[in-house]
Amino acid sequence: MRVTLTPDGSGATRALVERDDGTVWAMRGPVVSPVCPHDAVHLVVERELGVPDGIWGTIADGGVYTTMTHVSGRRSPRAAERGREVVRARKERILAAEALAARVERVARGVDPPADDAEARAAAAVRATGEQWRRDGRLELEWTTPAGPRARRGAASPGASARRGRRR
Repeated sequence: MRVTLTPDGSGATRALVERDDGTVWAMRGPVVSPVCPHDAVHLVVERELGVPDGIWGTIADGGVYTTMTHVSGRRSPRAAERGREVVRARKERILAAEALAARVERVARGVDPPADDAEARAAAAVRATGEQWRRDGRLELEWTTPAGPRARRGAASPGASARRGRRR
């Protein structure tokens, strides 16, 4: 999945999300933090720390948040209902990902020390992404579902077996 973040002119961001299912979504993000756009912090932290079912893994798996607007691409029948179901089913994991991203952002800003090497690496990746944002005025990021230790512990997303079956 490709995510392009651009400034929206008000201090916040606009994300264009091109999902692997062929749909494209627009999403307004919150105000940019001192380090990096909030949505980019999430993507980088979740990818670096192997969180498959946080905000970006949920979007990749068909989740639709209220801040998302469908732009193009054919949506499957029941896509809106299924998108809400995916988000609802992962509520606790999404909240945990929110807390994790906030923690790593504090590490990236130098407010908190890293708890371990993984947090230190994720914070460095967030700082590098913020530098790219300031240099280029936009970000083009790729999301691939992590296959790290946290990913292996998590349960499959709703509908995962059905999607695998269609690919055969």
